[in-house]
Amino acid sequence: MSRRDRRAFFTLDATGTYIPTRYATSAWTDTMVNGPSVVGLAARALEQEYGAEGFQPARLTVDLFAPVRFAPIVAVTEEIRSGNRIRVADVTLLQSEVPVAR
Repeated sequence: MSRRDRRAFFTLDATGTYIPTRYATSAWTDTMVNGPSVVGLAARALEQEYGAEGFQPARLTVDLFAPVRFAPIVAVTEEIRSGNRIRVADVTLLQSEVPVAR
C-alpha cells in the first residue's frame, strides 16, 4: 500500500464494498461520512464502470437524500444511454441495502 492509498476516503474490500476511512469522517460527527467523500465515491464508481478513452465527464449531480453513516457502502451502477458521443449512467449508493445517495 502506497502512502497515497493510506489517505483515501474509502478502501475497497474483496466483495466490492467501499469501507470509509478516517479521512471520510464528517466534521460534525464521527458516525457520519462527509458529503465530498460521498460525491467522490459516486464519481469513482461511475468512472470505473463506464469511463473510456475519448470520453470526458461533463456533468455530475449527486442527491444526498439520507444521512450517510460511517459504515460500508455498496455502489450499484446502471447505464442509461450509450452512444458514439455521449454516455449517461446512474449510480445508487446503498448502506444495509437502503439507498442513501444517487
